[in-house]
Order: sequence, then structure tokens, then C-alpha cells
Amino acid sequence: MPVQIYLVKNPFFSLGQMTDGRLLMSVECGTTAVYDIRFYLNDQEKNIWKKEGPAWVESLANRVMAFPDHFRDRIVEIV
Repeated sequence: MPVQIYLVKNPFFSLGQMTDGRLLMSVECGTTAVYDIRFYLNDQEKNIWKKEGPAWVESLANRVMAFPDHFRDRIVEIV
């Protein structure tokens, strides 16, 4: 996977910018079995990120943690 620069980093989620410019979100999900879901932000999410910054990233992470299946079709990698 290409190198990324972290824009937001937290023990449970992160947002990084890839060398090609894409924004990669990584979110820890699960309770007993814990796993990370990684997906790229879409254009709408990128625009919101630009306007609202790190607080919005936490909001998105909370949605992913609560409803990981809603992001299943966008998953790049599950770790």
C-alpha cells in the first residue's frame, strides 16, 4: 500500500492522505472480535472534510463503528 501522511490520528480511527492524493479512513470496529475497516473518502466526504476538519472525521468514524455494514461496498482492506 502506498505511503500515507496522517491528517488525523486517534487510537480508534485515522485519516491519512496517500501519495496519490486519495484520503484513506481507517476505523476500528467490533467488540469481542476487533478489526479495522479501511476505505477511501468519496468526493462528498472530501468536501465536508475540507469545510469541517477533524471534528467531522470523528463523526464519520462513529458512524462507521456503529454501522460497519453500511461501508462494506467501499472497503479497501479489513485488518
